[in-house]
Amino acid sequence: MADVCGVSRRTIFRDLETLRAAGVPLAFDSNGQRFHIPDTDFLAPTSLSSEEALSVMVLCHELGDGTGLPYYSSARRAATKLENSLPEHMKQQLREISGSVEIKLNPVNQPEEAQSAYQTLVDASGHRHNVRIQYRSIFDGDVIQTKLSPYKLLFSRHSWYVIGRSSIHRAVRTFKVNRIEQIETLEDTFEIPQNFHVDRFLRNAWHMIPEAGPDQHIIVRFDPLVAQNVAEVQWHKTQQIHWNEDGSIDYEVTVSGIREISWWILGYGSRAKVLQPDSLKDLIADHARKILENYSDSVPSSLNTQSVRPLFISFDGIDGAGKSTQRDLLTEWLKEKGHEVVLCRDPGTTEAGERVRDLLLHRKELDLHPRTEMLLYMAARAQLVDDIIRPAIASGKTVLCDRYLLANIAYQGYASGLDLEDVRSVGKVTVARVMPDLTILLDLPEDVAFPRLGKNLDRMEAKGVAFMHRVREGFLKEAEIYPHVAVIDATQEIATIQAAIREAVSARLKEMAK
Repeated sequence: MADVCGVSRRTIFRDLETLRAAGVPLAFDSNGQRFHIPDTDFLAPTSLSSEEALSVMVLCHELGDGTGLPYYSSARRAATKLENSLPEHMKQQLREISGSVEIKLNPVNQPEEAQSAYQTLVDASGHRHNVRIQYRSIFDGDVIQTKLSPYKLLFSRHSWYVIGRSSIHRAVRTFKVNRIEQIETLEDTFEIPQNFHVDRFLRNAWHMIPEAGPDQHIIVRFDPLVAQNVAEVQWHKTQQIHWNEDGSIDYEVTVSGIREISWWILGYGSRAKVLQPDSLKDLIADHARKILENYSDSVPSSLNTQSVRPLFISFDGIDGAGKSTQRDLLTEWLKEKGHEVVLCRDPGTTEAGERVRDLLLHRKELDLHPRTEMLLYMAARAQLVDDIIRPAIASGKTVLCDRYLLANIAYQGYASGLDLEDVRSVGKVTVARVMPDLTILLDLPEDVAFPRLGKNLDRMEAKGVAFMHRVREGFLKEAEIYPHVAVIDATQEIATIQAAIREAVSARLKEMAK
């Protein structure tokens, strides 16, 4: 070959090594004294569109070998071959796309020794040979030895698992490959039962750990702050999502046991509440008690007996109803009860919100259409939710807000003539399912409220008594259908009003604790 090609033997052997490194399956025929490539190792040429070729190469470029994804090395070699065959203008296009796209995946935690176990399992599963494994089990709390019939290898959540019948468990189990410490292929073989399917097997477990016993029908309620995050993920094949009026969801699922799903529920803390079965309620409560014991040195003694549930309360009503006074009094009372309180006003509180507030209330020379007003209020509220309200609730704080979405429905809907469903639809997008646990609606006749405002009226107050009357009517009509609204007679003495508000808050807390 060297003589025919006019090069040295060293060059020939170097080229052969380069071919092997590129994944070319070279074989040496000792009879014919020649190297050859088996026909079965290569597919017939095929045609790819430029878009198909670029998509394969971009994915291989951007994923990177550090992810540890299965078959990545072979895919990367194929992409390199494609890239080398591209015309220059397509290579430039590939460079431009790669420069503007970045894909981040969590790296696979697959130790080097697990690669050997993985390859042994691939061979054993393919030839239907049993294996004997020594396995470090986090559930049995020890290293176990078992004879395993490796039915299937499964790549899930950035790790390899083997599913098969275990002799020690006398059942089909799932084993994580990187926890296999030793593995030996046995001579005896196995047959996969005809009724075994991976999908059917995993359907009976929350993720990877089937448990003995009858199936469990589970219902968990997630509050509005986390409801969207839970609902947008397919956690389990049997799951059903039911949205509630307050933005919470009831999550239904059927699994074979409660142990593993309990860990998932606990991850949502006080934002998740098990509605059924009682056995899961008891298990979660037991976990919670043990968690509290672990941190007993750091938790105030008052919290060891009674936890303080955060609340989101909005105050509304026509101008002059006394919202600020009552909000301040309620703040003092809640702090005495152990709540950490965050105050905000809508629009306002954030930098963007305060600028919108100034535009809406103090720029009297502006003739704003009701639709413009509504959209400005909504924009300020979106910023308020993301910057103040949602983070405060997530950190366990109680939020008291001067006005919220109900105000737009009353002011721009009922009083200004905008379509109520349009206002509600925009509001739904704006608040992103963050709705008050309770709205305190201070009801005061407009002929009593208007004189309280004095002479220095803002844009909304300056619209007059008739406008204020329509706003009040809107509030009262909406209170009949709006969830969790407490209508308080604001013609009473300040102390009497405050007592009624505290009673409404206490009742709502009891209701939420059920």
